[in-house]
Amino acid sequence: MSRPSSTGGSPGGGAGRPTAGDLVESDGLPAPRGRGLLRTYLWWVVACALLTMVLVVLVVGHSPVRYTYSASVLVDSQPTQSGLLEPNMGNEKQIAESGRVARIVEDRLDITDPAEEAQLRAGLSVSAMVDTTVLTLDYTSTNEGQAADRAFAYSAAYIDYRNGQQTQRVVRLISAPHLTGRGTGESLVILGIIGLAVGAGLGLALAWTWDRVTDRLRGGPDLEQHSGLPVFARVPNLGGDLDLPWSGPRTRQTFAHLAARVLGHLGNPRNGIVVLVASARGGTGCTTVAFELAASLAGLGRRTVVVDGSGKNDGLGLRLDHAAQTGLSDVLAGTCPADSVVVPTPVQRLSLVPAGTLPAADGELDVDALNSALTRLASRAIVVVDGPPLLEDAGSLVLGGRADVILLVADEDSGTRADAQAAVALLKPSRDRVLGWVSNRPPRRRWLRLRRRGAGSQPPTTAEPPGDDALPVRDVESPTEPTSAART
Repeated sequence: MSRPSSTGGSPGGGAGRPTAGDLVESDGLPAPRGRGLLRTYLWWVVACALLTMVLVVLVVGHSPVRYTYSASVLVDSQPTQSGLLEPNMGNEKQIAESGRVARIVEDRLDITDPAEEAQLRAGLSVSAMVDTTVLTLDYTSTNEGQAADRAFAYSAAYIDYRNGQQTQRVVRLISAPHLTGRGTGESLVILGIIGLAVGAGLGLALAWTWDRVTDRLRGGPDLEQHSGLPVFARVPNLGGDLDLPWSGPRTRQTFAHLAARVLGHLGNPRNGIVVLVASARGGTGCTTVAFELAASLAGLGRRTVVVDGSGKNDGLGLRLDHAAQTGLSDVLAGTCPADSVVVPTPVQRLSLVPAGTLPAADGELDVDALNSALTRLASRAIVVVDGPPLLEDAGSLVLGGRADVILLVADEDSGTRADAQAAVALLKPSRDRVLGWVSNRPPRRRWLRLRRRGAGSQPPTTAEPPGDDALPVRDVESPTEPTSAART
């Protein structure tokens, strides 16, 4: 399997061409914009807003239906010895709502229970139309028949009470009680809009709190600002296109650009260079970046060795089916030479040094043996080392002292500013050899597990031979690779 060069095409024509967001360089091309709080936590805000709206609508939608019956009465002027006296509508409203009128209604409807009497009075609403002598009596209840009966009773009781105080009729009914409203009492549309607004505010408040608690990174500029190092490159979330070692064309083209930048920075060497790829903590995609960078260097015609320096058997060796073979830890223990642990990979011109079979001794690392092994490997190839997390293993600091250039990998979705600052502080003695950050957006681990299960069902076939320009490797069983149809 050969890797395409940065200028080469890919199967399917333009399908492999990287998009503008695939890899953004920190010099020569515009740097990616920093993500604001809303953009970073947009799904939180949207989810809170929708959830709040749904809850409001459900709660209000399940409330009892309320019926309103309305009656209108006209209050005439009262004749007096000095002439006609215009009615005071404020006083009329108070009379209609008074206990005297309510007692007339209670007697006519035979209501004697105190609780029901309170409910009777609570359902009444009286209003006076502006610039008129018309009084509107509304009665609302969850029972339509009860609303109608009490509206009739109240309008009749008020009319009888007022006319009984005068020698002639001064109040008359102009509109009999009729149904004027039916619903929950509130507009679901208005409540939905209010729920959205409240939910959005709640989501922003939660996002702001979470952002302060977790100290989460918000894109490349935020990483640069808090670490003091430039973003050398940005790798997007490649999703299903990323599956070691059978990465898709978009992944290959993305890392081919990164490899070309690294070579350009180093003066286009053919060997003698050690590149350390490390991160502050695990889970940033550092191993993937190291392998894809090494594979792309091989695709650009450089003999390359990728070294699993993580000290664990769940890194590159496991992904390339060399987890249980001798490797770097065995070399450092002095049980075998560096040349004997180099094994082939499915990628042409790319070899692998596994982590090894011996457990790493805590706090113990033979620096001279490490320097000797890396120098031996670099004498005939470019060496890319997948280092352990800086804040979890001191091995990366030792590797950083030997490396010619260092690339730091940060997860711009879940990495923290404090970790980035701490990693840069640890590398202060090697600061002049740090190229900068690879701002990465690795796929979530659940997705990678699903991809690997699917990859395990691909039919194997014999891998391509390493070729004359590959490093000599010890005699091991050849790894397998999918058929050309499966790779396509």
